[in-house]
Amino acid sequence: MSAQPRSQHSIGTIDLSESVRARVRPWSEFRQQTDFSCRMAGWLPKKGVAVLGAAEHSGKSILAVDWALRCVLGENTAPWCEHPVRAACSSLYVIGEDAPGIKLRVQAFVQERVGGKFGEAFRETLTSDGLTINFVDKMPGPLCQPEGIAELRALLEDFRHRNGHYPGIVWLDTSSTLYGGDENDNAAMGQFAKALSEISDDYDLLVVLIHHLRKPNQLKKDIRPSAADLRGAGSMAGDFDQIILLDRANADDPGSPIQAFVAKGKNGGNTGTSHWLAPLWVSLTTNADNDDVGAPILVPCGPPSPITDEDRHKARTQAAEDMAFEIMAAMRSKAPEGLASKTAAQDLVAGRTGVKQRAWSLLETREWVMNTGTSRAPKWMVSDKAPPPDDSRFKDAAS
Repeated sequence: MSAQPRSQHSIGTIDLSESVRARVRPWSEFRQQTDFSCRMAGWLPKKGVAVLGAAEHSGKSILAVDWALRCVLGENTAPWCEHPVRAACSSLYVIGEDAPGIKLRVQAFVQERVGGKFGEAFRETLTSDGLTINFVDKMPGPLCQPEGIAELRALLEDFRHRNGHYPGIVWLDTSSTLYGGDENDNAAMGQFAKALSEISDDYDLLVVLIHHLRKPNQLKKDIRPSAADLRGAGSMAGDFDQIILLDRANADDPGSPIQAFVAKGKNGGNTGTSHWLAPLWVSLTTNADNDDVGAPILVPCGPPSPITDEDRHKARTQAAEDMAFEIMAAMRSKAPEGLASKTAAQDLVAGRTGVKQRAWSLLETREWVMNTGTSRAPKWMVSDKAPPPDDSRFKDAAS
């Protein structure tokens, strides 16, 4: 017996006939939806939720401020790394931490990149062709709660009331200070991503979440990080539309180049594209103590020279040499009567165990340390063959 046609379908007590009819669209209607487009070619889509991620002190906020101001300026400033702003827009910048630092970064960008009478006017209002950037430096409600999301929506309505239009981008700097919940909770972060996506759809804008990577010793790769290295829930890489990462060439050197690259592109586009940037300090003024006050900007640069095996060997050798002098200095000052073990001597100084072990091997090979006791009762001391305490290499190691 053939099934009888039904005009209505119900699940429980909910009649889905109208909602189903509203969702089903033929191809002739479906194909009319707006195609994907970029606000800044290849890097910032017009809509969706993007993540700008990096380790601490790797230029996240510097680049976010740079891009936010470029999107306001549009054709009134040079393209970023030859990527033009195709559709200028206003921005709402929500600050979770370091509001004074954000102010200085804005001033450094304008002073360095926006000149002439136009630059003077822009410095006062941050307004260009009717577009502007507004800042929020206090969010009482955490974004992990519905109240916080409602407040963010209210801020967008307030922006329209003040400026006559909605912003094209909302910058959330940073997730760790604004989210307020457990970043490792996959379900909660999924709901957070959904809430931001709904804001993007409802207000026709891009949300950029500025986020941290895991600590260097927790990163999953020795090469540049991936979306899987974002701190928090493992689902984050899949929850967001666009993921842009920054990776400093030398994590211990704040002046080393930074690689910016698209780890995940909207609709798969532009993934893998990268640019190298270098920090450039911009002096703005001096304070009451006559100290320099300013902020860095990021300027394009070439990639750093690759590290060769010979370079690595020289670095390891130099590190062991420096540590050897630190150990001898510590033995002379802290244990002039000798030590009962090699480990005790190495424990006198701070540093990586591997470097200290290589340094000790160097000391024994050169006979700069010797066991003046017995095998059962060792007494390790700095020998007469070691360089004297006034040797300049002790000062070099200490510095």
